[in-house]
Amino acid sequence: MEGLANLGATCAINSLIQMLYRNERFKQLILSSTVAENTITFELKDLFNALNTYKNTITPNRFIAHFYNVFNGIFRRNEEIDICELFLFLIQKIHEDMAFNINVKKEFLNIYDEHNYNIAVHNNFKYSNIYKLFQGSHMHSIQCMSCFHITKTFEPFIMISLDIQPNASISELLDNYYTTEIRSKDHWVCEKCNLNCNYNKTTSIWKFPEILFISLNRFKDMTTKNIELVDVNTAISLNKVYNLHSIGFHHGILNAGHYNSICRNETNNFILYDDNNTALINNLEPLLKTSNSYLLCYD
Repeated sequence: MEGLANLGATCAINSLIQMLYRNERFKQLILSSTVAENTITFELKDLFNALNTYKNTITPNRFIAHFYNVFNGIFRRNEEIDICELFLFLIQKIHEDMAFNINVKKEFLNIYDEHNYNIAVHNNFKYSNIYKLFQGSHMHSIQCMSCFHITKTFEPFIMISLDIQPNASISELLDNYYTTEIRSKDHWVCEKCNLNCNYNKTTSIWKFPEILFISLNRFKDMTTKNIELVDVNTAISLNKVYNLHSIGFHHGILNAGHYNSICRNETNNFILYDDNNTALINNLEPLLKTSNSYLLCYD
């Protein structure tokens, strides 16, 4: 239950590192990686090795110094970091460190090839094992209510961002996110019948990631936080069953708050990681329905 020392507003970094390190598939991917020195992945691997070796609090001076060097102009020392933004930037950078070129032909024969080509274009024809773990894809469908022609487009994601509703669970928020929306006439014109008419708009998951990250849209601006309680399901079903692995919590307001996280260990117990403080959680229930849950990981 190794903790990480806070080196000045690094609680978001510490919390995310614990969420990632405690995920066995991600940890093994990083530990087995062969990347160049002076990359964020190399430094993360070094930190993971330290967490593997030492049983006391780790002071991650080298990783933090390298982190702020890599993300210079994006994150500043001693300023609070948004953990969801941090996750997106960090995974993208690790992907860049690990990525290799792929060859995907534009001439596709079926919808599966069309999907693969569109995702490859979005990823600049780069592939990595990190995206194999974290990247899923959405299919956006628009159906014309005049001629019933359906247009499909594909878009990758590594995190699903959900709007919060009162007294809702994660499963309910997901159901709402993927509900078909009936649109009245607006600027849209059907590509087949060329009419400006009503249409149905649907988003669905086409490719399911191996590890699913979900963020809750708690912030409208720097000072306004949505403090509605959200019921975090310990398992969700999205064509496959995902089990809760970890939660990143935010306490306070965006620019003056604190982060910690809970993570499931190999014996299916949850551990609280709060910088250098760690503790076994004897009763998980109170932590599943709070106003502070912010970043969720399911695997």
